[in-house]
Amino acid sequence: MKLHCITLYIVFGLCLILIITGCSKSPDESPTEEKSPTEETADTITVLTVPYIDESDVSYIQPFGVPLDFGDGDIRPHAAVDFGCNDGAEFKASASGTLGNIWLNYPHSYQFNIVINDKYVVHYCVEPINIATLSDEDKLNAIYFSPGDSVKEGQKVCKMVGGGGHLDWGLIKDGERVCPACFLSDSEYVNVNVLFRNLPGSYEGYDSLCPDNSYHTNPR
Repeated sequence: MKLHCITLYIVFGLCLILIITGCSKSPDESPTEEKSPTEETADTITVLTVPYIDESDVSYIQPFGVPLDFGDGDIRPHAAVDFGCNDGAEFKASASGTLGNIWLNYPHSYQFNIVINDKYVVHYCVEPINIATLSDEDKLNAIYFSPGDSVKEGQKVCKMVGGGGHLDWGLIKDGERVCPACFLSDSEYVNVNVLFRNLPGSYEGYDSLCPDNSYHTNPR
């Protein structure tokens, strides 16, 4: 009987301590709200890597912002970086994400997106020289993933078919085209600009892939 009473006193004492401790908190104190992984990644971006696998695959590079004539007097800055390549050249994912839409019916290209999160999308637009000779099946076979598939940074995602041509490599931030080269790591940014300056077909007035111009301000 005495042991039972002692046990009750101990339990009562512990409960009293817990009540006092809980009441001692300031009314203004509230539990810290934790952001979900989706909320965190929507505000940030993993540093991009270049889309080519080997420098020897690249025959020329066109920087972001070069004015192009899209026909009928439509002259505007090109909102991507072009990497010239030979037939069969493969390209890798610049960031991890989910393969989004695939477009096969553009007159000069087959295209797809890698969706990183709600804020950032990497765009791949493959423009072969002889695209008219390609069937939809040929184009689909040149894209190694299907919509909804998870893609890891560095995985091969597509190849050039149709006689060679170039890859338009773009980045969409909050629905607007921005220069993808500005999101490379410092070392890759330096290396790809050295490659750009050493390749034929340099562009007058452009010594960098992410130049200052009226379309885009280089954050570097």
